[in-house]
Formats: sequence, structure tokens, C-alpha cells
Amino acid sequence: MEVECLSRCEESSYVFAARYAHSRNTGAAHMVVKALMVNWAAFSEQTKNQILKETFEATHNDSDWTALRNFAIARKKEANK
Repeated sequence: MEVECLSRCEESSYVFAARYAHSRNTGAAHMVVKALMVNWAAFSEQTKNQILKETFEATHNDSDWTALRNFAIARKKEANK
């Protein structure tokens, strides 16, 4: 399956969304996490690492960020097989 690459600007907007959502106790975290998971394969390694870092800085909606962290780690393991 071919994955469409995102521009640096598009990738940055996902990182900004994660930074916005991880410090708010709203539904934004859930929506951002779902969007990150759907588009995960299109992100560069640098962006994936940055997003993973953001999951550890989350102050609200820990279950959403933990789910993303587990998802990211599982994808990394799959890629290394």
C-alpha cells in the first residue's frame, strides 16, 4: 500500500494540534489522537519521534495519550521486524 507523504507544514500542524490538546481536559485529545493514528504512516521519523515525545508531556486525557504511545511503539516494533 502506497502512503502519501505529508509536507513539513502539514506534519507541523499535527504536532501543534498535539501540543494544544495534551494540556486541555476536553474531547480535543481524543480527536487529535485518532487523527494521528490514521495518518501515522505518512509522518517522517522526526515527526513520529516528536509526537511520541508529546505523549509523555500530556497533562490531561492520559488514556488517549497512552493509547497513542502504545500504538506508536507497536508500529515501530513492526517496522523493525
